[in-house]
Amino acid sequence: MELNDEQKLFISSPNPSVLVACPGGGKTTAIAYKFCRMIEKWKSQSSGIAMLSFTNVASIELEEKVLICNSNNVSFGYPHFIGTIDSFFNNILKRFGYLIFGKTPSFTLDFTQKYKKPACYKCSNKDWKANLTIEGKYVVNNSDVKCSIESFACFKYFKTMLDKGIILQNSVPFFLKKLFEKHENVLSIIAKRYPVIIIDEAQDTSLEQAYIFDLLEKNGVIINYVGDPDQSIYEWRNAYPKFFYDKMNDKSYDQIRFIRNNRSSQKICDATKVFGELLSKTQCYISESKHKDFPVKPILIQYDSGINRKEIEEFFFNKISEYGLSLDKKKYAILQNFKDNDEISFSDIYDNDNKFMFYYMNGVYEFFYGKRKICDENFLNCLRILHSGDVTSLQDDLIKGYMYQFYKTIVRLDNTIEEWEEETKNRINIFVENNKDVFPHQFCFNFKSRMMGISKYKRNVIKDMFQITKGNTTIHSVKGKTFESVLLYTEKNRKVNGKLLISKRYNEQSRVAFVAMTRAQKLLCVAVESGLDYLDKFPASLWEYAYLKKER
Repeated sequence: MELNDEQKLFISSPNPSVLVACPGGGKTTAIAYKFCRMIEKWKSQSSGIAMLSFTNVASIELEEKVLICNSNNVSFGYPHFIGTIDSFFNNILKRFGYLIFGKTPSFTLDFTQKYKKPACYKCSNKDWKANLTIEGKYVVNNSDVKCSIESFACFKYFKTMLDKGIILQNSVPFFLKKLFEKHENVLSIIAKRYPVIIIDEAQDTSLEQAYIFDLLEKNGVIINYVGDPDQSIYEWRNAYPKFFYDKMNDKSYDQIRFIRNNRSSQKICDATKVFGELLSKTQCYISESKHKDFPVKPILIQYDSGINRKEIEEFFFNKISEYGLSLDKKKYAILQNFKDNDEISFSDIYDNDNKFMFYYMNGVYEFFYGKRKICDENFLNCLRILHSGDVTSLQDDLIKGYMYQFYKTIVRLDNTIEEWEEETKNRINIFVENNKDVFPHQFCFNFKSRMMGISKYKRNVIKDMFQITKGNTTIHSVKGKTFESVLLYTEKNRKVNGKLLISKRYNEQSRVAFVAMTRAQKLLCVAVESGLDYLDKFPASLWEYAYLKKER
């Protein structure tokens, strides 16, 4: 792949840096190339580079991009690390946590997924999430505790779990801080173990995580922060975008900007620029995509209250056909900022924290509904994990010989989810047992057990779940992805609605809409309720107007 000047600058910079990348700017490619070029020259066998991201999906995407960019087939396993920020922090606490707990701790996102809820009348009817801030302040559901702390049932419950060595994920940074304060040599050990860290999606870093990274930097770690504040959409998960803004204004870092869009047409770039707070201040926002000259303006669909979503989708599909675009479900996306209760896909019910399951489920989908080549790629990653513990393997020629046997683990999709899960696990266990000399690593294959209504959904035929997957989807689930055609569907009483889109204010929900619109390569449609007061952000010079009215 040919790299532009800005990408080359980021890849070659040996200094701490801040990379601000516009949508479609090629940051994932640049990160992967930088990582590969560094490990090619890496000499140490006891220290390595950590390449981190905010979500499991983004981390897996980075791994896959490294596999493409790694032209010299250099091992990127130990001593290097690719994973999420949470898993990176967890590994440190697993190794040294005994120094403050007296035992190796375990981690959970939510105690109530595995343990009985605390009996507190103030929160017994709510989702209960306790946390220790970086200062050690105890909060529940991100709010200060207003009860008497000594008699607070939640606090006693929280302490009981800590005594068992069980820690909520959001509290991990606090215990790392405590560990580093009591044992300064541990901080020095970690700084020497990972002298270079690359953080993707850094705009979604929490305040607590930011504190730990600052400690590492003060101990000599070179950190490269990569992100886009216009795409910060995880404040509901404690993201703290101000941290990234502060780094952008810090002259001690190499400041690099990517403003060339490699995804969308120029007409989409021109129309969506105003929706990004930072991007709107950029004079030059250029498409260098192979689709840059696609001649169709984005379409603003204004619909009456009597029009249902199916009619809007039909309009969208007709436009796809009119412009000669693809109706393949992988080529378009219908995006919304909410999930329909009756649309539960396989990605909603399986536990994708484990990479083996992520690759296996996507491989099965491709086997039945997609391309065999992509199925092979996913299953090869499964074999790599069984062989070496991660997707790094220098013995692909060996493990590829077991692909035919591995295909026999596939179970037909006319079973219920419950039946399919049991039979699939049995078949994979037999495969591993028969070839344990080559595949010594264990795998995890578990569907969610605590999701509301999961027992009901497990009685459904699994084929139905797979077929739902690629149609309507939430905006958060497609961050970083690309589609030929995109419909952003909004409703009046939802968080992302027409009034929000025409507002001049920028907030998390407007950034969510910006992320949705910038997924499109050629065709972008935005559906809003009719009767909006003004359309300054949707000028007729950049947008085509369409009206869907209910016949009277």
